[in-house]
Amino acid sequence: MKVSFLYGKLGGTKMQNVMNMIQTENILLVTPLEWNMILNKEKWVVFQNEISEKLKKEVNDNFPNQQAACIDETFYLKDKETGEILGEVNGYEVYYLLYNVEEENGHGNSSNFEEIVKSRYYAVKNLYYQWCSKKLLKPNPNEGWFKSKKFNKYLDQIGWGNNYAVFIYEVIKY
Repeated sequence: MKVSFLYGKLGGTKMQNVMNMIQTENILLVTPLEWNMILNKEKWVVFQNEISEKLKKEVNDNFPNQQAACIDETFYLKDKETGEILGEVNGYEVYYLLYNVEEENGHGNSSNFEEIVKSRYYAVKNLYYQWCSKKLLKPNPNEGWFKSKKFNKYLDQIGWGNNYAVFIYEVIKY
């Protein structure tokens, strides 16, 4: 499990407590900037290095050998720096993106890696269609997400990457 982004902020015991919570609870770690974007409905996807073992099992049981799944889960949003629970959201889709290079190297040209490439494509495509909907734009099939300068600017703004993309809605602030 990779959590290098946390290690500089949390000591050994605190970091282990956070990791135990992530494994057993549906917790999404966010920065204050991400939290503000979520509250303002500017960001409706959260990228995480890890998701709970419970959720992984549920996804694998219901969608075996798939890199994307429809879910109906409640997630707690937790500040990455302070550990404070900020609120909760409902998740409706999760994509396994595998942007962790160390793990990715082990896949080579296997069919699993091909599925991950498809998962990345559909995650970005889904985000593009939602972005168009929020901006009241009609998706342009000739341009697509990969040619849209405005959408690519949005991707830069929200950050793109990590191993999992969790699409969210219905934010409740505590």
